[in-house]
Amino acid sequence: MRTRNVLHALSIVCAGIAALPNASSAEFSWQLAGDGRRQEVGDLLEVDGAAVSATYFFRPVDEEVGPYALAAFLNRSSRLGVSVHSDEERRSATFSLFGVPRTVTSADAMDGYSASGRYVWRDSGWYAGGGIADAHGDPPASTCFERDRELRGASVHAGKYLGRATSIELSAATTEMTEEIVLLCPLFSPFSSPVLFGPDLQSNEATLSVLHVGALGGLTYAITGEASSSRADLSFVPASYGPPTPTSLPPAGLVIVGGGVAAPPVGSFAQLLRDRFQTYSAGAELFPTMRLGIRLGYSRWDEDPVRDEGYELATTWFFQRNIAARFAFARTTQNVFDPSLRDADSVVLQLIGRF
Repeated sequence: MRTRNVLHALSIVCAGIAALPNASSAEFSWQLAGDGRRQEVGDLLEVDGAAVSATYFFRPVDEEVGPYALAAFLNRSSRLGVSVHSDEERRSATFSLFGVPRTVTSADAMDGYSASGRYVWRDSGWYAGGGIADAHGDPPASTCFERDRELRGASVHAGKYLGRATSIELSAATTEMTEEIVLLCPLFSPFSSPVLFGPDLQSNEATLSVLHVGALGGLTYAITGEASSSRADLSFVPASYGPPTPTSLPPAGLVIVGGGVAAPPVGSFAQLLRDRFQTYSAGAELFPTMRLGIRLGYSRWDEDPVRDEGYELATTWFFQRNIAARFAFARTTQNVFDPSLRDADSVVLQLIGRF
């Protein structure tokens, strides 16, 4: 799956959503969404992404039980969803060479998919579910190295409705990112061997979250709270050398296959870093009308080596009963020495359609 394929699918989904007629029924079974997003960290990093998703609800969802954005939650709906996404990352670094400033840029792309589901026992209020995710990156190669990146994740959750419009949930997630780097340049002599190594980053997270929907007079609100504990383990594949390579290197693929270079088993990784940190988040969303929601969120990280605190402002507007637009802006403050890199900003624009 390449980036242009996801962008093409996104344009088709958005065009299809925009073409949906204004539904006369107050129920829906399908929800389609397409979104584009950008993240910036000063002048150092830019990430552009696009995603399309589809969610099926096993029983039709009644929109008239509350604000349209909360219909699935208030209906205690069981669901199954899939999504595909593509992200392109661009990095810039400026340095001085003999007094002359130089800027080096690089770009990586990662494409992936995810699937998730939830089953709700409507009478008792209990629910459970989980999800999987997989992404693959193929960074540009050069005459000196090849890289291959893969990300895999899985999650499970269980919770219970306490009353009609309050839930408490416990979830657990694990994510692993591996990267293979093959050095092909003659580093020490014209007959140096290709070298295979790479980092392995695994993170585990446990989260307790609460959602409550209430009303003050004629104004509906939703309050969320979340506390999570995360642990990250970073290790590296020890260098693995192939047979001597002649000065005139054949294509990279032939070096790997012909040389018999293979990654060592995971058990031989040397563990270099262990880190545990906590995240606390709270948010409130007000619904002046059934079609409009305005959300403000705050997050704080404890013991995180980089992130400090974050803010989010989002609005969701159903300009038709079955079509909505959502815009979100978030800023994360980072603990870094360079003042230009202390703020990481991201924006998301999403189009939602239901039928």
